[in-house]
Order: sequence, then C-alpha cells, then structure tokens
Amino acid sequence: MDKLRKLIIFCIIIIIAIIIIICVMLLGKKNDPDYNENMGKYGDSEEVYEQEHEENNKLKRVTNSTEYYVVKNIVDEYFEYINMINVNPKSDLEKEDSNFALSVFKNILNDSYIKEFNITDIKLINDLSKYIGSEYSIDEMYTAEKAMDRSVFLVKVNVSSLKDFVNFIISVDYENNAFEMYGNDYVEKYGYDENEDKLTSFEVNEIEQNSFNKIKSVLITDEDMAINYFNNYKYNILNNIEKAFYSLDEEYRNKRFGSFDEFENYIEENREIFKDIKIEQYLCNKYNDYKEYVCKDQYENLYIFKEIAVMEYTVKLDTYTITTQKFKEEYEKADVKKKVTMNIGKFIDMINNYDYKSAYAVLNGSFKEKYFKTEDDFKVYMQNKYYKYNEILLDSFSNESGTYVYKGSIKSKLNKDDDTKILNIVMKLKDGIDFEMSFEVY
Repeated sequence: MDKLRKLIIFCIIIIIAIIIIICVMLLGKKNDPDYNENMGKYGDSEEVYEQEHEENNKLKRVTNSTEYYVVKNIVDEYFEYINMINVNPKSDLEKEDSNFALSVFKNILNDSYIKEFNITDIKLINDLSKYIGSEYSIDEMYTAEKAMDRSVFLVKVNVSSLKDFVNFIISVDYENNAFEMYGNDYVEKYGYDENEDKLTSFEVNEIEQNSFNKIKSVLITDEDMAINYFNNYKYNILNNIEKAFYSLDEEYRNKRFGSFDEFENYIEENREIFKDIKIEQYLCNKYNDYKEYVCKDQYENLYIFKEIAVMEYTVKLDTYTITTQKFKEEYEKADVKKKVTMNIGKFIDMINNYDYKSAYAVLNGSFKEKYFKTEDDFKVYMQNKYYKYNEILLDSFSNESGTYVYKGSIKSKLNKDDDTKILNIVMKLKDGIDFEMSFEVY
C-alpha cells in the first residue's frame, strides 16, 4: 500500500513538473520577438487584434524602421530590375537580362492589376524605360494595417530624370512572407496620389509566395541610418531643393539663410561640390527623446541630423550658426588663448562652408570699411585669395592690451602642393561668445 501511495505521489509530482515546464516554455515564446514575428504582430490572439484594428487601420506615416526598410528594399530591387531592361538589346546576354527582368515584374505585380491594365512585355518596356539609369529617393511612405499579418503601403518616390514623383502601392502578407505591387497608373486612376486616406479602404488578400516576391529580413545599424540620412539629403540638395530647404531646422534655416531664394542660390553656386560629397565619418548621439546623427564629408563639412521618425529629420549644416550648449560651456571655461583659437576655427568653418555672410558679420567695422565695403567685395576676395577648402596653422600668440594677435599660415586641404600663405589675425573678444576680427590683406 505504501509503495502504491509513493508511486501515486511521484506521478503527481512529475505531472506538476511537466505542467510547470510547459507554462514556462509558452511564456518564454510569447516574450520572444522572433516568435511573435513569425506568429504576426499580435501572436495568435484574434481578440487583441480586433481591439486594436480600428486604430491601426488609420492611415499613418511609417515610423517603424523595420517596416520602412522592408519596403525600401522592395523599391530598390524594383529599380535594379528596371536597369536590366534593354530597349534595343545588342547581344544575347542583354536580351536574356531584359527578359529576366520582365518576368520578375510579372511575378511581383498584382495579378488583377496586370489584367486590368493589360501589362504586357511591350507595355512594361514602354512604361519603365524612362526610369532606366535614374537616381531616385523615397519621399514619403504611408501605411494602413488591413488584417492580421497584412499591411498596405503607399510609397511616393522622387525620380531625378522625371523631376517628378512615381507612386507605388505595396501589399505585404507577413504570414506568407510575400508582397505584391501596383504601379503608378493604378495609383493615379484610383486617386491614391491625391487622397492618401483612401488607402484605409484598400483590400489586401492573401499573397502567394513565389521566387521573386519574398520579403527579405533587414538588420539596420546606426551606420546604415547615418549613410541613408546623408545620401537622402544629398539627393534632395541636387534634385529637390525645396524639400532640402524645409528639412533644415527652422531656427537654423531662418538664421543661416533667411529665405528660400538665398538657399537656392547657395546650392546652385556650389552644385558641383555637392555632386561630389560623400560621407567619411559619422557619430550617433542618443538622447532621451531622439537620436542625432553627425556626418562629416571628405571636406570635413558637417551634416547634423535630428531624427524625428525613421527617415524624417531636421538638419543643420554647421555648429556655429546656432551655438551649442557644449560649445558655450567649453568657451566659458577656456582661457583667452583658447577662446581666440576657437573663434578662428569658427571663421575658417564659415569660409569652408562658403558662408560669407556669417564670416563678413564677425569682421571689425573699420577693417570692413577700409578693405571690403560690401559683403560681395569680401566674397570675391576670399574666392580669389583663399583655397577651396582651407586649413589654418597657428604659430605665435600675443596679447597687446586686450587685442589678441595670432600669427600663422593657411594652406589648401585638398592640394598639399599649393603654396602656404601667411595669415595674421587680430581679434577682440566681446561679451558672451561674440568677437570681432581682422586679418592680413595681401
């Protein structure tokens, strides 16, 4: 009898242990992002989905970086396949590449869209050939969640060769890990380009996966984000100046440029330089409520992006137009020599940024009256006498009754064979962080 009782107790303990293990495993899975991703955004809970569906079905800008880059990858591949199309193939290889690209489009475009718009090889070639070799940039991306594990996206793409936008609707089925696309003609016919809110009534059905419409997983790093912000702003500078202007931090924009016309003139005067810029270094600063990406190009010019949401940002192009708290604190603690050095650095940054207005503003009044009566006089002098990008070397420092003199030289950052020029700077420190200066004119 005792043996039987012990056996029963042992079995009960085993059963309880198994139940506890199963509960722990299920709880662990529910907290596992990979599990939830595979089961969909709401796991296997229809009830949770129904509670949140009404809110999520509203149209909104894409703010989730993973969603954004899943869709961006689809758009990038779309344009890659466009570049494989050859209108007049001159070899079997070119013809083979072109035919392959056309077959891809037929596998990623929605079947009903293909039938309704009579999408044939000839129509694809005619419609897509105008995009071949074009630079492009996603301007806006909207989304509305349609059902568990299904979403729809409206993507507005700025295409440089058209100086206009092309729009796509992209449906995503996360459960089947597949997507399908609708072209610009569909978007325009049904008015999605003029009324994005219509996307909330767009129906997303189950999408069957094939070899070409698989959703690719993405892993986005801070470096990726810094490069993307830099490249996006460079694209806007060259192809969408108005967008580039209004992407500037408002306070910075008003103080540095004042008007769109002044910004546009600045870009046009330096367009060849902007065509050549590339990111050399980046830094990501993480604050309580936002991220800041500081990018430096090969000329050591800065591009400071404040991230609002994924691929939504404001940008500043220098650190002197709006003085940072960090600079103020460092300046207040500095001795006189370091303050003068910091101010000279700001002046050189202004010259290297072709910001002659700011540089002219810190010149001594009598000095300006004698040598540069107007800002244009100063600009012409600097363009003729100084280098494209300047590097200053400071040698001896002296204090002459509150007027500070720094003797040094200036040379080209780009061409080390260019002559080094003598540059002596005279400076007076004013209240706060203000100063005025003059320099040797030759």
